[in-house]
Amino acid sequence: MSAPWLWRQGSGNFATGGQAQPTAWWINFGTYTNIVADNLVGFTGFGTLGGGDLDVNVGGDAGTLNIPNFVGDLTNKRTQGLVLAVGSTGRVNSDGSLQLTGGGDMRVRVSGAFNPVATLEVPDSRNGVLVNTRGNVQVQATSIGRIDLQYGVGIQVPGEVRAQEPLRASRSAPQGGLTLVAGDSTFSLQTLGDLVVQTVEDAGRVHQYNRSAFSRDGVNGGSSSWFSLWTPNTAIDLYAEGGNLTPFVRAAANTDMAVVYPSIVRATAASGSLYYGKAATFRDFPSYTYPLLLAPGKNGQLQFLAQDSIYAGGFTVTQSGSAPSSMATPGIRPLLPAWERATTATRPARATTTPTAIRGCRCSLSARAQPLSR
Repeated sequence: MSAPWLWRQGSGNFATGGQAQPTAWWINFGTYTNIVADNLVGFTGFGTLGGGDLDVNVGGDAGTLNIPNFVGDLTNKRTQGLVLAVGSTGRVNSDGSLQLTGGGDMRVRVSGAFNPVATLEVPDSRNGVLVNTRGNVQVQATSIGRIDLQYGVGIQVPGEVRAQEPLRASRSAPQGGLTLVAGDSTFSLQTLGDLVVQTVEDAGRVHQYNRSAFSRDGVNGGSSSWFSLWTPNTAIDLYAEGGNLTPFVRAAANTDMAVVYPSIVRATAASGSLYYGKAATFRDFPSYTYPLLLAPGKNGQLQFLAQDSIYAGGFTVTQSGSAPSSMATPGIRPLLPAWERATTATRPARATTTPTAIRGCRCSLSARAQPLSR
């Protein structure tokens, strides 16, 4: 993920008890922090963090080749998932103009399978992360993850109204999906077989490991801000030539009571089916009801195409009806980031984050904001 190395700030017109913080995001190459624990956070993987193109060519399989075993060391977990990143920085000048640096294109070509072996239904990004905050990403592989189809009586996806057929699977077990972290970028993933995406995250709204100083009524603490780095042109294109496709498996956290994707999402299973929602899990409990929602965007597109069928088990995917101006985005509302404070009278760096105020936005991409659609 991008949180340990892509840091951000911005107070907008909210009084922090000190000097106003202009909206900005930059690269952290390695810093000690004690927000979670006293440890060194920074970038781990392959990347051009300051900008530049990144090409990765693999003659065989890549990514997770063995199921990770955490039994021997529960406090120092390791995974074989690849982390590939193209970084950029930016800031809002005093006149309101936006200054951007860095960025580049990423090309990943894997002759074999990308993540051929992985753990089922992981809630995080241990299977690998692709990050591009400003540029284009193209990935070509024989397969990305895999989708094991489930057959048999009683395995039919909940809510399915079609008669059960013994040789047709309405449910699957996807694994090995990649996490895509986007900014002002486009992603294009193409496979000859199965294609699995774990989730898509916003580079400006991931969990943050740095906080800015905050003071109010004699109480000192830390504060965090966030803003979307997505633009109206941010897009996710998924194409599975000869297999099945899962555009979403599971997210570590949900905002706006939904899983939010960029405004442009196109997914095609040219020879197979789409499996997502309850068709891509064995979790039938009622809490698994959050929808997939596309962010506001003037160029918004939602395309799900399959040669065979689309299985979701009642899981909804919809476009937003809100205006793009409702988002806290440097390119649209540069001086109005979303804001959160966490205060404590004794040890502010170790405070548990408790949202008590959001200022400077009618932000629809935040924990306490209005829904993206009405």
